[in-house]
Amino acid sequence: MTTAPIITLSGMGSFAWSNHHSLLDALESAGIDINYSCRAGVCGACRITLLEGKVHWRNESILTLHQHEILACSVIPLTDITISLS
Repeated sequence: MTTAPIITLSGMGSFAWSNHHSLLDALESAGIDINYSCRAGVCGACRITLLEGKVHWRNESILTLHQHEILACSVIPLTDITISLS
């Protein structure tokens, strides 16, 4: 049996989440406001920084991302992760 990944928000605490849903879903369920528009990985509104851990990209993005940037709508945490919303 696998355990749910722990999502840690830099300076905001942490919570456990099922690794069957997007990071955006996880943040919304935890009551964390995050910008989004398309939920398909094309607008870039949900761009955040992955500080530690691994994620699975469920949608390929057509956007150019900088190192460690991810789209919350398009990734699923595979391991415990630490992110920054700024």
